[in-house]
Amino acid sequence: VNHARSVVEFGPINKDTPLKGHFDKDDAKFVNIPAYAVQNRVRLLEKNKLAQQLSEESPLNRIEGEGEIGIITSGVSYCYVKEFVSGVSILKLGFTNPLPEKKIAEFIKGKKAIIVVEELEPFVEDQVLRICAQNRLDVPVHGKRDGTLPREWEFSPDTMQRLKDIVSVKKAAVPMAKSDMKLPGRPPSLCAGCPHRGMYAATKKAAGQTPVVYCSDIGCYTLGVQPPFRTADFIICMGGGAGAAGGFAQVTDQKPIAFIGDSTFFHAGVQPLTSALFNHHSIVMVILDNRTTAMTGHQPNPGTGRHFGGINTDALDIETLVKGIGVQFVRTVDPYDVTSCVKVMKDAIDFDGVAVVISKCPCPLLLKKEKRLEKKVCVVNQDDCISCFTCVRMIACPALIKRDKSVEVDPNQCIGCGMCANVCPKKCIEVRQ
Repeated sequence: VNHARSVVEFGPINKDTPLKGHFDKDDAKFVNIPAYAVQNRVRLLEKNKLAQQLSEESPLNRIEGEGEIGIITSGVSYCYVKEFVSGVSILKLGFTNPLPEKKIAEFIKGKKAIIVVEELEPFVEDQVLRICAQNRLDVPVHGKRDGTLPREWEFSPDTMQRLKDIVSVKKAAVPMAKSDMKLPGRPPSLCAGCPHRGMYAATKKAAGQTPVVYCSDIGCYTLGVQPPFRTADFIICMGGGAGAAGGFAQVTDQKPIAFIGDSTFFHAGVQPLTSALFNHHSIVMVILDNRTTAMTGHQPNPGTGRHFGGINTDALDIETLVKGIGVQFVRTVDPYDVTSCVKVMKDAIDFDGVAVVISKCPCPLLLKKEKRLEKKVCVVNQDDCISCFTCVRMIACPALIKRDKSVEVDPNQCIGCGMCANVCPKKCIEVRQ
């Protein structure tokens, strides 16, 4: 859905709908104890039959064009079919669960072949194969199951070329020839001055040779998987890293360190933290509190409070919450002070039990957006620099430029956070206004 766009025509909008309704109590319907659940199973099946009829009659499921070959498609895949395939009959499905089985069976009858065009898993295709079998329709069905279309990844104009042996497919525009110039790779990276850089650098130094498992999560901080940090050994889903840390503590001799963002902590991190306490797991949870939900556009979260839509709420303090559920080792640090963070992380790693370290520092992009970012810049004193490149190795900030045997700072990227200055062994990096 988020990779397609189109003109939308609104139908009639009912402006008389009340903002609040009334809940009519009905134990048999809403209280699913076993006695009611048995009855509700039958009611659910009856409702599904009504939904099936709605699907059969819905204008969202429509037939377009004529041809001996039929294409059954839905979503963005329909756009690719309409743009590149011609001379076919198309059954466009907009109401896919439950599917309009009778309409699909009637559509298939008399066709020379059917092609099911859908992205990712062959949900519709498998149902079409079942409908063919139940209705004794001996029509070949092409799609993912027979290898005509790929099961992996999203579709593209190039994907439609795989149908050219079955239907008429318009050739896609030929892309520009690749340049002979070898360009450096530009993978996504944490921003210059991102406080996560300091926390990752401190954690790596504190861990040293200690065998650890870095459990990370979903957010900007996922980029910690890249060198030189390599602080993401396990990522599966939102909140999954914090829960997995307890599992690693139980079945390995490695120290689990779970990184989790502030908004993700409120969403899915409190429960695994209480579970770790209950089971006396020896883990370190690092809560990366950058005072916003950065990755998705700087939305507020319970840790920031809400001040929009006529609703004003106070922020929940993470340290108070963590102490309130019983965590004994709780420390709040400034990730820009990398040296101090190293000491705290060493204590946390050595602690026998649940240790929580809260890295608290606003996202610079948020400060810039709110016009609160102080204008600073780091400057390297080249006379004192010994070219040890500690700043580059530890912080890996994109504003640091390694040029021959010296380090320079790009003033266009640098925000003057001072992390590089903090780790410089010769203190030859200065933060200036």
